[in-house]
Amino acid sequence: MASLRGNIEDFGMADVFQLIAQQRKTGNLEFVRKGDKIQIQFDHGLVVGAVHVGAFEGSHFADMLIRCGFVTRERFTEFLEESKRTCKSMARIALEHDVISPAELRELEDLITSETLFDLLRWSEGDFDFHAMPVKHDRQRGELIPTDHILMDGLRMVDEWHQFSPAVPEDSLVFQKVNTGEDAERGLAVDVKKIYRRIDGRLSVRRIIDLSRIGTFEGTRIFAELRKSGLIDPAEVAAVQVEKKKKWIGVELNREFLPVVTATLGSVVALLVLMIGAVIAGHSAVPEAFSVRKDSLKTAEIQLGTLLLRNAVEAYRYAAPLRGKNQIRNEFPAKLDRLVEEGYVAQDALTGPNGAPYYYIIRGDSFVLLAPEF
Repeated sequence: MASLRGNIEDFGMADVFQLIAQQRKTGNLEFVRKGDKIQIQFDHGLVVGAVHVGAFEGSHFADMLIRCGFVTRERFTEFLEESKRTCKSMARIALEHDVISPAELRELEDLITSETLFDLLRWSEGDFDFHAMPVKHDRQRGELIPTDHILMDGLRMVDEWHQFSPAVPEDSLVFQKVNTGEDAERGLAVDVKKIYRRIDGRLSVRRIIDLSRIGTFEGTRIFAELRKSGLIDPAEVAAVQVEKKKKWIGVELNREFLPVVTATLGSVVALLVLMIGAVIAGHSAVPEAFSVRKDSLKTAEIQLGTLLLRNAVEAYRYAAPLRGKNQIRNEFPAKLDRLVEEGYVAQDALTGPNGAPYYYIIRGDSFVLLAPEF
């Protein structure tokens, strides 16, 4: 496989990753969509890193240096000029000027990779192009990422994202704390505190997530949980509530405020109508594009589950040593339940997303494993 190219609509993203992993290929995989380009490096089928390709080499890393608070834009301009003058990478310059430690540099590179892959797994269209070639990096093999981990975590994250992201529809939103007392953050997890302590009614969601350096998925999830628990509110909502208290103390209603009230009541009525309609129909309306995306995700999830279950069957067969004997088992499990009993897979791995079981039968020196329909 010197090269591989196609589009996501015809050849699923999960299939692309699995093919490169199975053939243990080394090279660059590029995805392009409407001018946005993502590059992923592979070393013998394992992911080295992923990044959005920008105007110059290392531009996304430079952008993250600013966003995560390591350098100011003014300092970055100085680094950029030094990079052009000396041909040194932005990472090397940042290290030499002690604005980032080697450990922080590695964490930032990992953050860029995870952010890029999370963006990519939400694409529903685009072209891909893989070129086999040597890839230079300084990572140990144990630091590289298996593709099945990316797909499993990615599928879970994308699915959960659609559940909580409506609570934080825009990362430009600004939140403020509802209760500023000392006991407000009691019991909060460490990562939650990183977010909560930076909420001040001025910084946007995007800025707080970047400064916390915990990623878009986890940061947005924390914002959604804080909002659901009543610890924070959008600053605009809090401001309107204060204004309403000021203007509604008397009997009269300020005429300038009347259009805002009317529009708000209209939105509430419209929302109630939609909710009632959804209850009557028995389910919430789902946009067509979202339904298609969910189907493609479910297909990829089943493909991955089938691959992992097939590998578990093979691992069971070739397990060694067995009961103290220096020999392989050389037999397939009579039933898939045997894989659960011996710890090869979890119980839920034996069924598809809709709860239907996999079809499994032994045929001579081979076996048949078919994924359930959905």
